[in-house]
Amino acid sequence: MTTIENQKGMESFNQLLSTWVTPILLGIVGFFVMGILTDVKDIKANQILFVKEQAAMQAKVENLEHRVLGLEKWLDEVDKAQRQHERDQNRRK
Repeated sequence: MTTIENQKGMESFNQLLSTWVTPILLGIVGFFVMGILTDVKDIKANQILFVKEQAAMQAKVENLEHRVLGLEKWLDEVDKAQRQHERDQNRRK
């Protein structure tokens, strides 16, 4: 008789598991997995955005370097012209 009662108890426990506990646990796990997947998607999107912004900043830096080189060349030319002018002034004296 105890064996039959144990079997009925196990059947009711298994039914309880399959009816309530398993779906609840699956829901909780699914909730956390979806949260993790959402976080991973956000991280990937931020990485892509960062790479785009980094490329844009690199282009701006290269543009500034080009402009600085141009200004340095111009300044060298002005400096040479000024020195030449000073030499010419000293010769006239």
